[in-house]
Amino acid sequence: PRPCPAGTLAARVTQHDAGRILDALAEEVPEGCIACVGFTDEDLFAGKLNFVFGVGSPTARVGVYSVFRLGAEPAILRRTLRLMNHEVGHIFGVAHCIFWSCAMNGSNSLAESDRRPVHWCPLDEDKLLWYFGAERSEWRRRLAAFYRTQGMGGDAESLER
Repeated sequence: PRPCPAGTLAARVTQHDAGRILDALAEEVPEGCIACVGFTDEDLFAGKLNFVFGVGSPTARVGVYSVFRLGAEPAILRRTLRLMNHEVGHIFGVAHCIFWSCAMNGSNSLAESDRRPVHWCPLDEDKLLWYFGAERSEWRRRLAAFYRTQGMGGDAESLER
């Protein structure tokens, strides 16, 4: 745990500049690490967007995610996992999905995000499985088991379908 990097707070809006946080994280990616991500409870903005849930940079292999606007339990865990999956997808070069209901769909509100699955669609999953060298059935089995341990049986069932 550590504070947001110096120089990232825009006092006029009491938000942190996600791009500047990415720049700071990019300087700290450990040798041999495939990605470096940060979570914060501070509100974020990026460029001309007045707020963002998170951002990821494929060139720097870094991402930052804010739980500031994600609400409270029980929804925050599912929302955080979906946000993380979305931004990790971006870190590994996956664009917004327009073909399926998928973690890689863009979202401009919590209501819109809540309608999306936590996991990736088959097309985006293929891209990430190829990248990681993972096998689909084992990946899905382990992911469904994780969902169940977190009380997310509906997401496990959706993945298994």
